[in-house]
Amino acid sequence: NLFKGPIPDFVWEFEDMVYMDLAYNFFTGTIPDTVHLTEPNLRVLFLENNDLASTIPNTFGQLDWKRLHLDGNKFTGPVPSDINAPRIEEIMLHNNQLTGAFPAASFATEFAGKHSKLRV
Repeated sequence: NLFKGPIPDFVWEFEDMVYMDLAYNFFTGTIPDTVHLTEPNLRVLFLENNDLASTIPNTFGQLDWKRLHLDGNKFTGPVPSDINAPRIEEIMLHNNQLTGAFPAASFATEFAGKHSKLRV
């Protein structure tokens, strides 16, 4: 698609949403800090290759991610330290303007030997 502008607010209000794919558009704006409350069942989020900016919400660590693709945007700031999840298989953050270190230690410490599915 070639959607432009901010992601409409109603998109973030489906509490039964498990899978959201809005990748490869021209969306601008930010991701609300309340996604963990309004979409607590969200496991797969594809937002890659848009024009989203701001920081990655610190509340993302409260969701049980399986796949999280935020690459190819304009996100800034640090990667939330608790972005890991027991079922996470993929996390794509490249081609942004993120700063600081990736919280790799939390992945290695918490999930090593516990059937981690994370592919590096």
